Amino acid sequence: MRYKKLLIFVEGDRDARFFKRIYKPLLDSIYSLVSIQQWRREKKDKILGLIRTTNQNQDNYIFTSDVNNRCIKEKKEELKITFNGLEEEKIMVIVKKIEGWYLAGLNEINSKKIGIECFENTNTVGSGKFNSMAKMKKTNELDLMLEILDIFDFETALQKNLSFKRFFEKTCKNYLPRTNEENI
Repeated sequence: MRYKKLLIFVEGDRDARFFKRIYKPLLDSIYSLVSIQQWRREKKDKILGLIRTTNQNQDNYIFTSDVNNRCIKEKKEELKITFNGLEEEKIMVIVKKIEGWYLAGLNEINSKKIGIECFENTNTVGSGKFNSMAKMKKTNELDLMLEILDIFDFETALQKNLSFKRFFEKTCKNYLPRTNEENI
């Protein structure tokens, strides 16, 4: 069964790159159209208009944000105040930062392959740690992100990052066909 449209609001370039490469192909099998919209750089009125239009058309949206040293509940309240009309159940807080999601997709073999540290879990990894890893590797953050996306392992990421797993469960798990109990 294919659903209507899904609009994913993301904060910035790093988030947009990740969602386009990792989640959009998966969600394309569920929704007739998946769009990624950066909200941080847009005017508040534009974002509010997109939310209203999405609701009026009975389409679906998910609003993502980094937790930014707050608790999840506090971050959701802040977003609901900023974007009046934002539905709490459609807010997905990324703990801690999107860089943790990138690193979650690296198993031990792939971490060694690209010459960076392998994490057992990436729930607390932020941009500072990611950027220092890029410097140690003598590359820039963008190149490291692209290198990771090329070898990203979805199943590993589900095990290594709780907010990544929650996002998957919220958006995909209940809609994807299963061939047996071991899938997903």
